[in-house]
Amino acid sequence: MRDYEPIIDVLCAQRDLYMRLQEVLQKERKALVSFNHEEIEEIAKEKDSLVLQAQLLEEQRKRLVDEFFQDSSTPKGIMDLYEETGDERFRNLRFALISLLQAIQEANEVNRYFIERAFQHIHGGLSFLQQYIQSQAGTTLSREA
Repeated sequence: MRDYEPIIDVLCAQRDLYMRLQEVLQKERKALVSFNHEEIEEIAKEKDSLVLQAQLLEEQRKRLVDEFFQDSSTPKGIMDLYEETGDERFRNLRFALISLLQAIQEANEVNRYFIERAFQHIHGGLSFLQQYIQSQAGTTLSREA
């Protein structure tokens, strides 16, 4: 029997990382709503780090799965591992990962909406200030004449 525990370990690490990413996205939403730019910057750094870690884990998972199915020419997934081993942990981890990835996607969409709204408010505020400054400059010039 081939050893698949390292694959389970990587999948568990991915699940835990995605849970952390989901928590970070929830913190980001709160920071966006409160317009806390310092916290938003810190969260962006944390997200970048988590995304990099996720990429590394995904590469490791793919490598381990390829090694496990060394005689296969077609890419294999988590369900293939479940079917090959009968280990319920694969199926449970697959469902957990799918659920977390869907939640992350939804959180990203909500946060994107808040970012777009914030950008619109900033753009509107800048336009107002530009018009105000231009009108004040015109008033000053007409008083001097």
